[in-house]
Amino acid sequence: MTERIYYLVRRIKVSPYTYAELYYRRGRYYIYFRDILTGRFTRRQPFYRVSVTINDIPVHNKYYNAIFQTWISEYIKENYLEELYEFGEKELIGFIEDALGYSQEEWWFKYEVDYECIPIPPDYHNALELFENLFWYELRYENKYGMTIMEVRYPLPTYLNPSRW
Repeated sequence: MTERIYYLVRRIKVSPYTYAELYYRRGRYYIYFRDILTGRFTRRQPFYRVSVTINDIPVHNKYYNAIFQTWISEYIKENYLEELYEFGEKELIGFIEDALGYSQEEWWFKYEVDYECIPIPPDYHNALELFENLFWYELRYENKYGMTIMEVRYPLPTYLNPSRW
């Protein structure tokens, strides 16, 4: 009996015509892309880590950073990046309002919103972590040293999540 070379662990739809497949072999995870119509492997695509950040939120003489972060596919970046930024900013402001207990009009500080989109190659050293975070977003607070104080995770809404189309 021969050993299977690769074991398919999980498949996620990353665009209307492409799957990303996570394979396992001898202690390592690999990501490959497959065309939905033909079933053939296609070129490798980068994933992207999208962040929306509001820095320096003063609470009781301490400063915190609020961060919206998600990992998306190339298709979402090319077609829906502006909508994702708007969604992230809206969620982040709601997250801060819930934590502070004040609406945005009553905030006692000025804030700036930073946007960031970083490409991550599909041969990322921790492919399992990438697959677990793909099309989920997290909202978190960090202190000035970068330590996470509070974190919540949710799936992206249907219009930004091709795995639900």
